[in-house]
Amino acid sequence: MRTPHIDRLASEGMRFDRVYTASPVCRPTRSALFTGTYPHTNGSWGNDMPIGLNVKIIGQRLRDHGVHTGYIGKWHLDGTDYFGNGRCPDGWDPACWFDMRCYLESVSPEKRKLSRELDSPEKAHRYGVTEDYTFGHQVTNRAVDFLARHHDEDLFLVISYDEPHHPYMCPPQVL
Repeated sequence: MRTPHIDRLASEGMRFDRVYTASPVCRPTRSALFTGTYPHTNGSWGNDMPIGLNVKIIGQRLRDHGVHTGYIGKWHLDGTDYFGNGRCPDGWDPACWFDMRCYLESVSPEKRKLSRELDSPEKAHRYGVTEDYTFGHQVTNRAVDFLARHHDEDLFLVISYDEPHHPYMCPPQVL
């Protein structure tokens, strides 16, 4: 398989030979990344637990030092359900905030129902799902837009995809 973009990224990137995670579960790991503290310290040691209200996140710290901070994608740290509450937490630019709740609210009820039925790439093809429907595509478009608008500023942008999780939609490639 040819992978020129991944090969280029690998040749220009950095390799970490010893990497450890604070938790094998996604929400506590995210809490550690965004607070710089262990999950048992920041209050989010399980998938159903938010970061403590008194704990500062990297978005707040960087924003307080003049950095334009944006977050686009799966947040999963507000203590609500898997999709989040759709509200931008302190520290991030509300104009670019787009979590999974925002995505769900942007699609029609029919498409929302369809997303629960797409349990294989074959079904995505059968139902004619296009790439612009996917969360990943919408997150990427918003990230590109954020970078275009703020490229001349000090910025910190987090892009968090959900696509490693079910339903694994893979629309047909459009050439």
